[in-house]
Amino acid sequence: MATLVTSGALLQCTMGSAPSALDIPTTRGVSAGGRAVATVTDQLSGTNIRPFGQCRSPANPAVAALPPGASAPCAPAIVTPWTPGSSSVKAVNLPAVHNGCQCICRWGGTVTIVSPGQQTTTVG
Repeated sequence: MATLVTSGALLQCTMGSAPSALDIPTTRGVSAGGRAVATVTDQLSGTNIRPFGQCRSPANPAVAALPPGASAPCAPAIVTPWTPGSSSVKAVNLPAVHNGCQCICRWGGTVTIVSPGQQTTTVG
């Protein structure tokens, strides 16, 4: 069983130095555990997904311009929606995100869910 992801979920990028929280609009009227449920399109950099501390990806031009082993401030550039999305739960007519979903940053990082933001609502 997977757990629905909500606003406040803890995220991690494989190229980032720190976790980040997922920010979801609370006005959509769909919630789990008292928090807004994430949909597969809630992957917008700077809106839904905040920076992950420092970026270590050599594919990031800001990192590539630095000496080897150095890092630069993270500026997520998410290029995919959350996948795979729930096949059984929708929020605002879009598949909901569960704790097994991930999305990809342009700089080669994979963003995963460390903690779903609530623990009470599961999907099959």
